[in-house]
Amino acid sequence: MSPPLRGLALVLALNLPAAAATKIEVGNTLQALQAAIGTPSCETDADCHVVEVGAKACGGPEGYLPWSSRTGDAETIQSLAEQHKTVRQAAITTSGEISTCEILPKPAVRCQAKRCELQSRPIPTGKDIY
Repeated sequence: MSPPLRGLALVLALNLPAAAATKIEVGNTLQALQAAIGTPSCETDADCHVVEVGAKACGGPEGYLPWSSRTGDAETIQSLAEQHKTVRQAAITTSGEISTCEILPKPAVRCQAKRCELQSRPIPTGKDIY
């Protein structure tokens, strides 16, 4: 193996443990968030909320999850979502991941069949006036 390739192989080998550990942290924080959300059961739309999940390399969340104030604690869910975002951002930095710069609009959420469900249309923010 040529010296430049040997050097590259060494760099890659040294980064694998950090990347693997970060990937495990991403999974663990997402599982903790999902566990805190549980089954987002509801009686009315007012019980339902949306939390941003993860991070994209170009900025913004990777997605959204519905949660219910009847079955979940807002402070815990927000804290776990922030932890997951921070770990995802570290994973992006460690891996050099790139992403599209597509902005995912915040979806609406409704109580349907006693469960909070994301809707396909975004929630109006007041900034979207045409």
